[in-house]
Amino acid sequence: MVTIIIHPDGLRKLLHLFFLVAVLLGADAKSSMNISSLNGTSIHLRAPVLLFRPMAFLDDSTQTGFGGFQIDLLDRIQQLAWQNDGINLTFSLELSPTDSYNDALHLITTNNSDKKNCYLTNTADNNNNTQNDPHSCGSLEYDMVIGDYWPTPERFDHVDFTPPYWTTGFASMKLPGNQPAGEKDISLLAEANQAGLKACVLRDSAIVALLDEVLPDIDHHLCGPGVDECARELMQGNCVLFPWDELMLGYFTQNNSQFVLTKERLRTTAVVWPLRRGLDPTISFLIKKYIYSAGFNGVLDELYNKYYSVQLCVIGKSGRACDLPCDPDHGRSNREGECVCDSTRWIGADCSTEVMTDLNLIPSELKSVGYTMFGINALACVFCTAWLHWKRGASHVKISQRFIL
Repeated sequence: MVTIIIHPDGLRKLLHLFFLVAVLLGADAKSSMNISSLNGTSIHLRAPVLLFRPMAFLDDSTQTGFGGFQIDLLDRIQQLAWQNDGINLTFSLELSPTDSYNDALHLITTNNSDKKNCYLTNTADNNNNTQNDPHSCGSLEYDMVIGDYWPTPERFDHVDFTPPYWTTGFASMKLPGNQPAGEKDISLLAEANQAGLKACVLRDSAIVALLDEVLPDIDHHLCGPGVDECARELMQGNCVLFPWDELMLGYFTQNNSQFVLTKERLRTTAVVWPLRRGLDPTISFLIKKYIYSAGFNGVLDELYNKYYSVQLCVIGKSGRACDLPCDPDHGRSNREGECVCDSTRWIGADCSTEVMTDLNLIPSELKSVGYTMFGINALACVFCTAWLHWKRGASHVKISQRFIL
C-alpha cells in the first residue's frame, strides 16, 4: 500500500487550482449559452477614438469617418461576429474629446458603480428612450476606448483590457551625423548618459517613468506634443536620441528615411483596448474572443504588413504608387519609390538610358608627352646600340660585355 502525504500548503494550492478551473469552466459554459442565445441579435457599442497615425486617423472616405490599423481591425471583428456567431456587431465611433490617453480612460470609468452589466444597445436612441432602461449605461458613457494603450497595473485598477492585438517595446530613434563634434556615434541611452548628452522625451508619456527607473541620471529634454516636434529637436541638436514606442517610431522612420531606429529595446509591452469594467460579461467575452480569432486567422499580421511594413514596388515599377516604369534589367525601386540604377552605365528616371563608352579618355596633352618620351627612349636605345657596335673591338667593351648582357 502506498501512502501519499500532502503538505497543508500544497493542499491549499491544489484546492485553489481546482476552484479556479471550476470557475473558468463555469464561466465558459455560461458564455457559450449566452452567445448561442444572441444569434441573430444586434449589439451596438460606443467608443471614442484617439488619433495617432497609422493606428487611427480621420478619413472622410469611410463610413465611420476614421481609418487606420485599429479601424480596420474593428471592421474585421464585425465580420468575425457575423460569420462565427450570427451577431450583428456594430460600433459608433466618435472623436475623443481629449488627446490624453489617461484622460480618455475617464470616459469609461466615470459613474460606473451603479451601471454594472450594461452596454449601449442602441447608441442612436440613448438620448431619448433608454434613460429608464435598467440595462442602459446612460447617454454620456462609452463601452471602450479605441487607442493603442499599454496595459499598466495602475490602469487595470480602473478598467478592463482586451487581449493584446499587438506587441511593441520602447525603442530609440536617432539622426545619424547630428552628434556633437568629437563624440562617437551614440546609439544607446547608456552611451548618451555616459557622454552627458540629452535624450528627447515626449512629455506626459510613460517613457518618462521608465527612464527614471532604468537610467535615473540621464538628462531629459521634454518635447512634443507629437513625434514631429521631437524629430525637429533631434535635427536642431537639442538631443541625440528619442526613446518611445517602437511601432510608432518604426512607422515614422519608414516615412522619414533620414532618421533610423537603433538596436536598443528597453522593454516589451502589449498593445490593448480598454474596456469598461461594467460591460456585460458576455459582450466582453465576445470582444476578447474575436481579437483572439483575428490573431489566429492572420488578420493582425495582414494589417501590420499593410500599415507598418515597407512596401517595395515589384520589379519593373517605381514611384510612390508603384505606377512608374523602372528598367527591370538595370534598376530597382527603393523604399521611397525612386528607381535606383545598378551601375553608372545606366542613367535616367527609369535607368533605361545607356551612357556611351568613350574608349579614348586620355587627354591629348598627355598623349603628346607620352609619345615624346617614347621617342627619346627609342633614340637613346638606337644610339647606344650603334655606339656598342662601333666600339665592339675595344678592350673595355669586351670586358663589360658580360655585364651588359
